[in-house]
Amino acid sequence: MGVEVSREEAIAKLRESGGGGDKEIATKRKSKSQSSATGSSSKSPQAQAQQQAKKGLMGTPRLSWCRLFWCCSCLAVVVGAIVVTLYVLDESDDDPKTTPAQCGSCHCIVDEYYSDNSTNATEFLETANNQTLNSSLSSSCPANAPFTNYSQDFIAALRAQTARNPYPLLDCDPYTDALCQFFPTNTELGLDAVCGLHYDDTVNCSTYQLKSYVNRDTAEAAGAFVTHKGECGACSTTQDLSVYMESLDLTTLGTRCGTKATLGSYEQGVQCFESLGFTSPCADIWTDNARNTAQQCGALCAASDLIDEPANGPAPTCRLSDCLQCDESKSGPIFKQFAGRTRRRSGLLSAIARPCSSLYPIQHQVCPKTTPLL
Repeated sequence: MGVEVSREEAIAKLRESGGGGDKEIATKRKSKSQSSATGSSSKSPQAQAQQQAKKGLMGTPRLSWCRLFWCCSCLAVVVGAIVVTLYVLDESDDDPKTTPAQCGSCHCIVDEYYSDNSTNATEFLETANNQTLNSSLSSSCPANAPFTNYSQDFIAALRAQTARNPYPLLDCDPYTDALCQFFPTNTELGLDAVCGLHYDDTVNCSTYQLKSYVNRDTAEAAGAFVTHKGECGACSTTQDLSVYMESLDLTTLGTRCGTKATLGSYEQGVQCFESLGFTSPCADIWTDNARNTAQQCGALCAASDLIDEPANGPAPTCRLSDCLQCDESKSGPIFKQFAGRTRRRSGLLSAIARPCSSLYPIQHQVCPKTTPLL
């Protein structure tokens, strides 16, 4: 049997022999720590370069791609703003046109040829020469063009009349607020609806009231004079009608006012449209329309203007320019709903050729015989 040694005696012998277990463990830990701290410096220059490259591949590009994305996004916004600015500035220098547009020899676009994808139009263009084209358009064109030669006295008389129940000034933007609406609403009577005038007397015709009807027959049976197709809206007054009659090319004039609204302030845009003669509610919806078109169609319109694209293409389709088509699609529906009156709905020609069926037949009168509303 071995000799028993107590724990205290074993420790004493170990210390006397210089074993220093605690000291040795501490020394190893210190050495490991120093080795870890200085490990990178002990590597060869090639190994250090590889390690740095690895760190770069794993970290730096992520930050660089993020920066690149935001830089490109900011650049796109700036370029877009410049394009829209150049468009509205350039358009504002154009002179308003003074003669109605035509599609070939017709005052409007014959409906069967209206779409560029129309089979009739494609087949016709493949075989037609200019003489055949003009002959075909003449035979298909409505016989009676809308009357547009209203005198200045006629226009001034309409401007002097006063609506006793005009639509109010909107307190919202219908292009950005889906809940924006007149109260009562003006979207309940369907596609055949019309806006009628009821004069308080048929001698001076100085004052009148507006009323919407489900169709023309109903309006005339009730003693109203139909002033435009579609329900009444912000631009249904005879004052607003006088502006449409006086200015054939409201597209160019409207772009000038839209420039003020886009690059200046909303109030400047409204004041510009009011200076054309529009009532305040009508000027308001025109300003909303102009700003929406600048936002939605600015790049397309700038491109169209750079190549001097005409409002209409060649007959018989006479397709709208990309700019006008964008405006028609992006801004037109809401404008018609809230304005009520448009040139086509009022039976007036313009500097842009439009489908024949969109020109509502109306012969306007200064003082028609109507039944007063109670």
